[in-house]
Amino acid sequence: MKRLKKVDNILTVAQHNNLVRSDLAFTHLEAKVFTKLLETIPKDAQKLGEVNIKISDVIGTGGSGKMYKLLHEAVKSLDKRRINLLKVDAGPYDYDSCGLFDNMEMKVGQNLIRGEWGRKIQPYLIQLKKGFTLGELEILLKLKSGHSYKLYWLLRSYESLTRYEDSIDNLKTILVKQEEGKPDKYTQWNDFKRYVLEPAVAEVKEVSAEAGNPLTFNMELLKSGKKVIGVRFTDIKSANSRKKISEGAQLSPAESGKLLPKYEGKKETAYNRLTLTYGLSPEQASEVVDKVPQEELWPVMKQLNLDIVTNKLHERRQPPVTAGAWSMTLLKKHFGHLLKWAAKESSEQGKLAL
Repeated sequence: MKRLKKVDNILTVAQHNNLVRSDLAFTHLEAKVFTKLLETIPKDAQKLGEVNIKISDVIGTGGSGKMYKLLHEAVKSLDKRRINLLKVDAGPYDYDSCGLFDNMEMKVGQNLIRGEWGRKIQPYLIQLKKGFTLGELEILLKLKSGHSYKLYWLLRSYESLTRYEDSIDNLKTILVKQEEGKPDKYTQWNDFKRYVLEPAVAEVKEVSAEAGNPLTFNMELLKSGKKVIGVRFTDIKSANSRKKISEGAQLSPAESGKLLPKYEGKKETAYNRLTLTYGLSPEQASEVVDKVPQEELWPVMKQLNLDIVTNKLHERRQPPVTAGAWSMTLLKKHFGHLLKWAAKESSEQGKLAL
């Protein structure tokens, strides 16, 4: 059995969970370039500007013409990449897109890739106080597919909750980069399972174990009748990160976020439903579970299940609203006097009448 690495030798990079859990999927080379660029960010950075990395740090020395062409395409793709970073309570017609980079260039003769981080993306990369995830550099740089890379980040972001559940369609959007103008490769569940999910799961477990910090988890398929509709990951944990967090050794001054609370019994069930099914953020769900008495909360939870899961009333409104918006409005109606976030809702949600 391989020994776990010493905690203080682990090098990490950080992203806000909103970025980790977005539809920002990568090819293998894009993931490697992105990771090397993340590595250049100082942990105490106040602002991001121009960043430079060596081409040889991405593809080694003596690369073939084909490899340089692939790297050229990866850099070009990252330069054009825009992502949707809407908040959990955004309306279905809201739009908030931002670019990863303001500009990028590749100078083969100078062994150089140069870029400038986009202005709107910076709050998701620096001065992270809470709601962020650390990725271990050794693992990230050894993963050989963009699917594995994104799955590793995704599961690490849910490690404090120990579980993550999503629909097949949403998971595919997160893991698979959709090429513009090209048809979806994985319209069939069996194809997605065979070529994306199962290889990514196997590689994440193998590479993290080889690095001395195994990321372990269980995976369960969710079905409606015989049809697979979702995936549930449980018991997500990596040995060293648990130890580092408990000892306070993992968190730098720029990474000293609060850990999400653990619950048991009905509180755990309520928390998981509020976040995974009813669209609340972890912080909002924690406040509900902590402040609302269980005997008062569960009748409202049953109403949410009827509205959102059974009848999908939020989707039938004109215009439709998100599950999170519907849930927040109903919870505010019953428990607004107990919840701080209820007073901070957007004006749009304040107008939503149930």
